[in-house]
Amino acid sequence: TGLSSFAGAAGTEALISGSSSSTGSFGRVETGNLTVGGSQGSDGQVLTSTGAGVAWEAAAGGVDGITSTANSTAITIDSAENVGFGVTPETWDNYANALQFGSLGGLWAYEQPTFTPHLHLSENVYVDIYGNHKFIANGKATNYEQKEGVHRFRVQSGNSGTAGATINWVTGLTIDNDYNVRIGPYDLKDWNPYSSVMQFGDYGALHHTFTNVTNWYHLNLSDNVYEDSSEDEVYMDMGPASQYRQEGGMHLFKVASYGNGIGMADDEIPWTTALHIYSDSDGYYDGWPENGESYVPLIAVGGDLIPAETEEIDLGSSTLEWDNAYFQNAATVSDERRKEQISDTTLGLE
Repeated sequence: TGLSSFAGAAGTEALISGSSSSTGSFGRVETGNLTVGGSQGSDGQVLTSTGAGVAWEAAAGGVDGITSTANSTAITIDSAENVGFGVTPETWDNYANALQFGSLGGLWAYEQPTFTPHLHLSENVYVDIYGNHKFIANGKATNYEQKEGVHRFRVQSGNSGTAGATINWVTGLTIDNDYNVRIGPYDLKDWNPYSSVMQFGDYGALHHTFTNVTNWYHLNLSDNVYEDSSEDEVYMDMGPASQYRQEGGMHLFKVASYGNGIGMADDEIPWTTALHIYSDSDGYYDGWPENGESYVPLIAVGGDLIPAETEEIDLGSSTLEWDNAYFQNAATVSDERRKEQISDTTLGLE
């Protein structure tokens, strides 16, 4: 009949059918693979019912909704449940949940108890079992981090690194959740929430701020200055400070006036306005140095430089004199109020 039956333990019976001339083996094979239809098949093939019999065929790809024609491992999931697309994942820290793709790409979250979790998109980076950021391969590395609503864009310090070496990061750009931007390696200061800020370099800042004290907006270009949550302008770090401000149609050039101008980090800055330029309703342009509440007014009107008030400004002093003075018209007014022992002339002049 061409039908053979092999009986074993309950539930392990096997039936093999074929013509009376069919030959083959079934069961444990010590030296070769199972031969079906005169063939042992090839790597990746499986036995499939063809409707007319049984034959070796390529394995059906994927699962429902996924079609695969891959001829090698496309996705690897390791024992720590980290996933590699086209690559075997590195040995990551237990607090990292990583998806590696290609030879260098990584999307990973880091969730260590009692610490704020953070999300990363990186190139040539993995986190080892000690929490150190390491190079996957020789070359450069970059890392974009989202943490507590803050975006940080980082590059490695130096030109390049070697596989397995620890990465020393430098933050090139920071954007916080108050829309402030920092260009450079340091974190943003805790600015007045009414400020829109771009910090750059060590202490530079361009900031547009609303001040409740004056109810005015002002635009500032500053060195070593930030406006804190109390709306006080304070030092970023120990050292001098300076600021150029546009406010209410005015230009102000300010320097720190405390002692030799050097203050301590987070101390309020005592300003001296060295130059104040504004346009009044008549279109005049005024400028004067300001020291606290003491003003020495000087006005430029239509190209003329005149004092804002009579008898308030001297040209030179008794100890610091001008060398030469040149005038188109010499002084022609003799002021009687400034003379003593006045008498009539005896020279016959009238």
